Amino acid sequence: MKILVTGGTGLLGGRLIPKLVADGHQIFALTRSESSHDKLKALGASPIDADLESSASLSLPVVDAVVHAAALFRFSGPRKPFFRTNVDGTVALLKAAEKVGAKSFVYISAAGVIMDNAGTPIRNADESASTYPKHFSAYLASKAYAESLVLAANKPGFRTIALRPPAIWGPGDPFSQALPEAIRSGQFAFIDRGDYAFATCHVDNVIEAIQCSLERGEGGRAFFITDQSFDQTR
Repeated sequence: MKILVTGGTGLLGGRLIPKLVADGHQIFALTRSESSHDKLKALGASPIDADLESSASLSLPVVDAVVHAAALFRFSGPRKPFFRTNVDGTVALLKAAEKVGAKSFVYISAAGVIMDNAGTPIRNADESASTYPKHFSAYLASKAYAESLVLAANKPGFRTIALRPPAIWGPGDPFSQALPEAIRSGQFAFIDRGDYAFATCHVDNVIEAIQCSLERGEGGRAFFITDQSFDQTR
């Protein structure tokens, strides 16, 4: 397949592209920076200069599928930049993908879209849980709203799927890289010493879910993906 990937220089995209190339796919990667061209080429992708936030300038090559992994992520901040990048950019990409004949659109959402404003603990949730597109977190609100638009765009000939990983970790993960120094500084601690359930998803497990979604899966649906759980009481 010919596949367009966004977020190709990030933790997920930078590991996804070589795996898709190894699977025999031809990969294009969207970028707004010429400085990323060499890195994307080294990964095996053909760089495509385009601005997700401007539908007028978004021109894509003919592709069979799109994997939309790019997003603005911060723990806090004003809503406008999040919605401009994560919502308007997704809308522009949906329109452009359908225009060039893409048959599948895989959106990397976030497990946190079902978190409520009260911070209610979430256990044994499934995809029927409500999402919160008006969440106080601009990031979570923008991801929930964008996900709803992606799923609503599903139609015969244009299959859209949303994947909801929780915290992604693995080689190059910035949190893991920064953690040792934060601990040594004495300025870091887990709440309640980390004694609570916490879901994660290794980057390679996210990639496996993407590979599966490119081949199969009911359109118009969201899917949680996590690392294998285990019983800590045993």
